[in-house]
Amino acid sequence: MRFRHHAPSPPLRDHVQGYWELEDLHLAWPEQNYNLPERTLRLMFSADRILLGSSADTLRPMPPVVLTPFTVQPERAVGQGRLRALVAELYPWGARQLLGWHAALAPDALDDTLSASPWGREVVALVAQGEWTAAREALDAQLLALAAQLALPFSLMQVALPILARDSLHWGPAQVGTVLMVSGLCDIVAQGLLLPHLVRALGEGRLARAGLGLGIGGMVGLALLPLHPAALLVYLSVALLALGEGVYTACMTTLISLATPAHEQGRVQGGAQAVGELAQAAGPLISGQLYARLGPAATFGTGAAAVALALGVLLATPRTAPNRPEPAAT
Repeated sequence: MRFRHHAPSPPLRDHVQGYWELEDLHLAWPEQNYNLPERTLRLMFSADRILLGSSADTLRPMPPVVLTPFTVQPERAVGQGRLRALVAELYPWGARQLLGWHAALAPDALDDTLSASPWGREVVALVAQGEWTAAREALDAQLLALAAQLALPFSLMQVALPILARDSLHWGPAQVGTVLMVSGLCDIVAQGLLLPHLVRALGEGRLARAGLGLGIGGMVGLALLPLHPAALLVYLSVALLALGEGVYTACMTTLISLATPAHEQGRVQGGAQAVGELAQAAGPLISGQLYARLGPAATFGTGAAAVALALGVLLATPRTAPNRPEPAAT
């Protein structure tokens, strides 16, 4: 068996620890191992057939693309077959932000979606052909594209908020930077600390709707800032936006996956990503034009209306996924 390690692109190093190429691993009979606690999750693209399970009696084929569970205590594992795979080691926050993973997800919740995705199939095909460099570059490019989207959900706020703060409160770069830092901290708290507990209590559907509601509140607060110029209103509005965006973004990937038949996963997830990228690219241009022509109330009011429309669509869809019910409200 041969291992080769490669570093990710510099912009990904906060999310991805590295890439591993695993070649010529052959387990002729069931071999027992113990998975020890790790600091990372592994996104694995396998071109050969290998069986995995907790015992020899529970062996089953591993999907072409697998996101391994985040191991916090030793777990028994049994494997048999051949393994030729490209592996990306993701930090937990990287898996959450790039792929929508969170600790409350079932261990294999994202595997079918990832295996059916066009980019997942592309990487697996390149590994099967032995094109390791091309496979790694394709994976790196996809993760870079996903990472680039992380800065875009707040594109309207990042374009219009500095101008709004200057016009309403006479703030400079230092004060605006502090607000954006608070926004980032709220996002970390939402996804890193609160999300697993909230998912268990409410389910992804209710939590996504709550996130959109928080986003509407934040947009409305910023729209009212010219009428009530107060620093507290800025911080409260930005915190609502960050918390709402954090929980909503993390839940939507799971909701789409649960609501989509297995044979449609790639097409639906790809379409959702394309629509999101189009909206995110248009956001800064639209918000800049609205602010210049109609002012802050129209800018953030339009944002609130767009989020309210998304909330209406979500409320109109079935609240229970076909393969997993949401927990009862307490």
